[in-house]
Amino acid sequence: MLRIAIVGGGLSGLALAHAIGRAAPGLRDRLVVLERDRIPGGHLRTERIDGFLCEAGPGGLLDSSAATLELIDQLGLTARITPASDVARRRYLLIHGALHLVPTSPPALLRSPLLSAAGKLRLLAEPLVPRGGSDDETIHAFVARRFGRQAADLLAGPFATGVFAGDARQLSMRACFPAISELEARHGSLIRALMARRHAGSAGSARRSPGRQFSFREGLGELAMALTATLGSTLRTGARVETIERREDGWGVRLASGESLHAAAVVLACGARRTAALLYEIDAALAHDIAGIAEPPVAVVCLGYETSAVGRPLDGYGFLVASGERVGILGALWDSTIYPGRAPDGHVLLRVMIGGQSDPEAAALPDAALVQRAHEALATVMPVTRPAVLARVYRHMPGIPQYAPGHLARVARIADRLTRHPGLFLAGNAYRGVSMPSCIEDAAALAPQVAADAAARCAAAQYVSPNP
Repeated sequence: MLRIAIVGGGLSGLALAHAIGRAAPGLRDRLVVLERDRIPGGHLRTERIDGFLCEAGPGGLLDSSAATLELIDQLGLTARITPASDVARRRYLLIHGALHLVPTSPPALLRSPLLSAAGKLRLLAEPLVPRGGSDDETIHAFVARRFGRQAADLLAGPFATGVFAGDARQLSMRACFPAISELEARHGSLIRALMARRHAGSAGSARRSPGRQFSFREGLGELAMALTATLGSTLRTGARVETIERREDGWGVRLASGESLHAAAVVLACGARRTAALLYEIDAALAHDIAGIAEPPVAVVCLGYETSAVGRPLDGYGFLVASGERVGILGALWDSTIYPGRAPDGHVLLRVMIGGQSDPEAAALPDAALVQRAHEALATVMPVTRPAVLARVYRHMPGIPQYAPGHLARVARIADRLTRHPGLFLAGNAYRGVSMPSCIEDAAALAPQVAADAAARCAAAQYVSPNP
């Protein structure tokens, strides 16, 4: 039987299968999602341990994504939404060994002691800086050009770390934050763009909100569980794909178990490295381009403490570590402050990120070493005076894809090569956005294409009607 085979049961694969089922109900019984792990959801995993709610991966979603809110409504999860607390809008930066409140606007940055007088004057000159040219700048280069090197050294690194666990000097601004690049292209100045938005808001014109973060009562794992429930037997766990191959009338998918599936369409919704490995025998040039997308590993360490063991108020979202600070971690989230119910009474829950582009080997350290590193960093910064009463380690190997300069050209080449392989599609966070909303939006856009392609192929093979 011809199928639509989706390789990878993370958020992208699950959301895509759900979207295809809604776009083409007649193809639902021909869908199969092949997930190599026993637990689907990829980075979306939440555990309740001794009263602590531990997230293995992302901490929340933004309510500014229409596709995300629509999916949540379809899954019946809207009533379970838990907004982030107002105090979580406060974020800190570890610089020179101390925590400093991150300025959230140019005026706040001007009042901040983090910039020198010369740095503040350079910041004020931003409206006079010409638009950028055609160069694919790094995040650091972009911020330095617009706001000055001091502001770039201070803020660009944590900016990249917070989203990509990456290095601002090695990531493309246009690929990583296209909306900001578009603001410069449209207004010529980011400060002028902010002023224009505020003026539009005060005049009553519609403007897009930056969004508020939210999760669910029992964490983001609820999203993965709800998607899994809707798919039923469509989802197969413990199903590792060994090879895919072109066939005259479609694609062959061979599993590690020895089983072989015949598919009208194949969607590779796994990581870049895994995708490349599956494609080398089919198209070496395509595989080489995909393999060039780095995915440095990240470890997440959840630590639960007695409240009295933490020597400062947890009055914010958490902190990121500025470039040059040698504490061995990327940052920490104060989860029990961000959302209610994340820790039992008299306790707090913190999550520490380790590894990423700047220290990829660290994510492979033994659990005990990662817990020790995380605790020692917190004890130095906050401080923390007693050991954690709960410790849990999660590893993401591969981790977050890194959109280096040239990424947009790389994605264009990948799209061009795919036209040579009808019935083959790519999904996931390696190409068009690493955030969860980006993956959901990408799945919603891709689903009609996959459904139409597969329906036509099945119809040509006299299996189903092209208009199910």
